[in-house]
Amino acid sequence: WDVVFLQTNNMLVELLPELEQRIRDVAFKIGKEEGWVTETTTKDSLSIRVAEYHSMSKGGQLPDPKHYDLDSVITVDMMLARPTVDYQGGNFQTEEADGTMLSHSFEIGDALFFCSHKSHCVSEVTKGCRNVFVVEIWQGPRRTCPHRCEKLSGPCPLEQNHSEAVVNLNVVSEFPFRLGAVEKASGDLSGFRLLWEPCSVDK
Repeated sequence: WDVVFLQTNNMLVELLPELEQRIRDVAFKIGKEEGWVTETTTKDSLSIRVAEYHSMSKGGQLPDPKHYDLDSVITVDMMLARPTVDYQGGNFQTEEADGTMLSHSFEIGDALFFCSHKSHCVSEVTKGCRNVFVVEIWQGPRRTCPHRCEKLSGPCPLEQNHSEAVVNLNVVSEFPFRLGAVEKASGDLSGFRLLWEPCSVDK
């Protein structure tokens, strides 16, 4: 499973500015319609956190059904290969409200927009190569570092030009921890289990 980070050194914006703008525009529109962002959220407050080209060959998979994109707001998956022709297996699934896993039709040229905190996974690729373009949008600064950045504010040490990392003060936390995940309690317990994790935001 190979990943190329296309936001590196602002590559996506410089090479494909229309695509980058289109992704952000559609994500903001859908986010508003579906309630994934608040009424006060503006388009300018949403930035591309990471843009990844995934090449998943035989045996590749994202098996964890509870996987989600922590700290991002909207995730976009774009299919660049032909299912059953270029690859077999590799089904994209999401966990639904009743706990079942839903497989989604995902043809070449399709773009799936979903709330980043929705659990999702990909079954094993059994033949060929599955190529997908994945973009995560968040309320942190636009990133140009060569990885999936976890810094919600300030420059990333891996960015070539720190001045490109515009600080979004609205996401700075007043607490040293943040909510990582929520899941229904199992067994004799009722209610929900909350997973808290350290907050690495710099002030």
